[in-house]
Amino acid sequence: MRVGSPGRGVYFDSAYLVKQRRRRGNMDRCRGISLVSCELWRTGGPSILPSFLGAFVAFLVFLACSSPCEAVVYVDKDRPGGNGTSWAQAYRTLDDAIKYTYTAQEFWIAEGTYTPSAPLVLGANHNHSFYGGFVGTETARTQRNITKYPTIVDGQGVLKHVFNVTSWVTSVRFDGLTIRRGAATAASGADASGGGVVVNKGTVVIANCTFTDNSATSLGGALNLVNNASITITGSTFKNNRSLSGASAGGAGVAMTWAQTGTPSTATVDSCTFQGNSSALEAGGLYSHSFPVTVKNSKFIANSAANGGAIMLDFKLPSADRIERCLFSGNSATARGGAICSYARSVEIENCVFAYNGTSATPAVGGGGGVGLHSGKQPEHYNSAYIGTFRNCTFYGNHADSTYGGGIQNIGDRPMYIYNSIFWDNSALSYWMDGADRPTNDIATYDIPTTVRYTDMETLGWPNPPAFVDQLGCFADDPQLVDPDGADNTPGTADDNLSIEDSSPCTDSANGNYAPATDIVLRSRVDNPAVPNQGTGTPNYADIGAYEGPYTPSVPPPPPPPPPDGISIPPVLHLLLSSTIFHEDFEGTWPPQGWTIEDWDGSGYVWQRYDISGSPTYCQYGSGFAAGADSDRLDSSGTGMFTLLISPPIKLFAPQAYLGYASNFQDFNDHGMIWLQISTNNGTSWSTLRYQTVDDPAGGTWEVEDLSAYVGNTILLRWVYWDENYWAWYWYIDNIVIKKEPPLPPT
Repeated sequence: MRVGSPGRGVYFDSAYLVKQRRRRGNMDRCRGISLVSCELWRTGGPSILPSFLGAFVAFLVFLACSSPCEAVVYVDKDRPGGNGTSWAQAYRTLDDAIKYTYTAQEFWIAEGTYTPSAPLVLGANHNHSFYGGFVGTETARTQRNITKYPTIVDGQGVLKHVFNVTSWVTSVRFDGLTIRRGAATAASGADASGGGVVVNKGTVVIANCTFTDNSATSLGGALNLVNNASITITGSTFKNNRSLSGASAGGAGVAMTWAQTGTPSTATVDSCTFQGNSSALEAGGLYSHSFPVTVKNSKFIANSAANGGAIMLDFKLPSADRIERCLFSGNSATARGGAICSYARSVEIENCVFAYNGTSATPAVGGGGGVGLHSGKQPEHYNSAYIGTFRNCTFYGNHADSTYGGGIQNIGDRPMYIYNSIFWDNSALSYWMDGADRPTNDIATYDIPTTVRYTDMETLGWPNPPAFVDQLGCFADDPQLVDPDGADNTPGTADDNLSIEDSSPCTDSANGNYAPATDIVLRSRVDNPAVPNQGTGTPNYADIGAYEGPYTPSVPPPPPPPPPDGISIPPVLHLLLSSTIFHEDFEGTWPPQGWTIEDWDGSGYVWQRYDISGSPTYCQYGSGFAAGADSDRLDSSGTGMFTLLISPPIKLFAPQAYLGYASNFQDFNDHGMIWLQISTNNGTSWSTLRYQTVDDPAGGTWEVEDLSAYVGNTILLRWVYWDENYWAWYWYIDNIVIKKEPPLPPT
């Protein structure tokens, strides 16, 4: 049996409501039993029914536990707490859900913020999958919406790890979670690495997750992966994570290390974003030590470190790492490799853009504003098979301040190969080499020639071109990039366009034998019929650079201008976070324009407007008129009251939003309850922000809810009051406001 509005997809489970009731007499004996069996019991039905149902349920549980497949464990912070066997019986906390689960399980975690009391440790026999993004009513994983219903696990800046996956675990998957504010800040040891998640051995899958504001003294500010059999990271974001120690830090976003015999299978990082991460030593974004890795379809933006602002590939391996179809923009290093540093690791890089990356090192310390390569110091680290290969890349606006190699620096006596690439508007020092003062704006090489084929390189046209370059099919003409700093004229922002115009000399001029079949955005090679084919190979019409012809990047539209402060604009209220623009104090017409009131039990008793002037006990942070669901004033017959007050649509814009309102809920012997809920799909489904069955302090409270997770959506808010039939007093609300910062109570 469900009580609900026919026009709305969300429902209140009546069995769930029964568990909240505090009935006298026989009803007290019915807690936790379905409404059907409870009614039979109360009306003299078969007394054997409850015990029969209990035995039957126990039998079903036995069958479920005996099944080889993973069972689902449900977690929902807005439920009263159960055994995790259904949404209605969901665990309230992840602590309990993990503590009481011993076999391979699939955790479905409803939206909201969870704050574990200690690191969530997965030990023996815990081979689990954790899925977030649920409303709390779904029957299939495909029904969840990670964006609209974020599931956040918050270490609060206190937990040494949010999740600690021990070596007993053979496999683990995190999917659709936001993991934030873990702090592995011990001076050394296990608690110095993996602030968000640490996984020791086993198979790891990270999918559709966000790691933000995590930190570690040493490795893996957000994610530390150690000796893992397999690593797959897809569709995830790593933002504003930190690795702190100048002596041991590595991988503020992700660190993966291998210290076992043999070579592990290649890790995959696909369709991820690393932004604003910083490391005091190696790799602001991704650090790999002795662990082969393929990185593709990803963005690295404004990360920083001493070596490898975005990526550090450390220590030699028998095979080459691959980096393909990636954007590196605005990353920085204080030593080597503003975007990428590869030490004794062969690397193949294709279809990548390097723009506005840089290093501030001195020549004695490092170089390579875009990429820094090093074949390894003799003898223990030297890789005699080391090769750096670049195909169809674009290097633009990179810089090596006070050192060499604005685009690429290659240290050592191992070869480098560059095919079908663009180097333009890069900067660095020059050096005396091969009898002349040579520019290193684009590349800096030493001792051994660099093979450059079918490439547009600016400094090749200078009187003294770069040293040690073996070139063929190359030129030094303006590549005619569409708009390198975008419409906003700000380098390193989302509207930067580093594709080539149709009229570019790079059009149809590459060697097709070396060109990947598709470009950085997976477009196939096409012949421009208006341009003579100057290229060679198969096909002979591939373009030079990361893009095949012009391309327009997808850029979010700017928000509309704000309306005057304090004005409501139904049906859509624009929230621009430079000011407060949504405010309702119930001083005007009732209900206010755009608001709706619903009567879910048909009693006729619904939200009303009341004058609370001179009565602070009703709502001390309210004034004048307030909205109230008041059983004492309305429900003289004691028949109950189930009513909803629903806001007009409210458009939330980035970056943050907070709801504040005056509230006073007073109950009578636990016979009433309240909800504050939010919807991002026009009321089709709802998520709970507040659920309460106990009294507020005398005079009420000033409530604040963080709505930042819903920014970018048009929301509805609803205040739900339910009184089973015991004149359960009232709920008053007033002075509702949404602001860019947590609103303060009115004075």
